[in-house]
Amino acid sequence: MPDYENAIYPESKFKKYLLDEDNINKDAYTKARFFKALGYTKDNWEELKKQISEQLPFCEAISKGDKGYGETFEVSMRFKGRNNTTAQIITAWIIDSKTGKPRIVTAYQDKKGNNDD
Repeated sequence: MPDYENAIYPESKFKKYLLDEDNINKDAYTKARFFKALGYTKDNWEELKKQISEQLPFCEAISKGDKGYGETFEVSMRFKGRNNTTAQIITAWIIDSKTGKPRIVTAYQDKKGNNDD
């Protein structure tokens, strides 16, 4: 991932989307349930952020092009949740055209990857 050292992880992306089981958006709810099964909630969102940021330098970033707001990337990574469940996730990123820094857009279960339940 270009400039991964300066990646931006908005707290609201985690607490109000990825880990929000009360979100009425079906995709957000599904993601929150998945991450909860790994032991992550709004209360420990920084641990999920840390897990992603520690894996990011070692994972291949695949460019998905620029749709007018900055180049986008997908990064697949495997890690152990807080409860030692191993999971494969995909993180999506954008290199913001205004700041030039990568920012996490979403994260979700990689259903093609092998999860140990």
